[in-house]
Amino acid sequence: MSDFALQRTLALMKFADSGACVGKPTSWWYPSVGDESPDEGSRKAVEICFSCPVQSECLDYAIRYKENYWIWGGQSSRSRLRIKRRRANGMPDGAFVPVYDRRRRQ
Repeated sequence: MSDFALQRTLALMKFADSGACVGKPTSWWYPSVGDESPDEGSRKAVEICFSCPVQSECLDYAIRYKENYWIWGGQSSRSRLRIKRRRANGMPDGAFVPVYDRRRRQ
């Protein structure tokens, strides 16, 4: 096992057993690849994530280890990409800068 794989596994083990998702149908967190429109299971997953005691750890894990699919920390892969970009620019996760504002700054 590579160092990266070991680090990834150890990071996941730190919080995974404490998640509110434990014991729930895993299919709720794994909608079809590329499907950004949530189905009923995905909606339930997101609701569970937002009440989860390790939601932020899960989200941070998915961003750090580039989980490109499915729901992690209550966010879709597309949402996690936005959060990653915000963090890289020193903005809080929920900050939103309209496209027209970004164009004006250039």
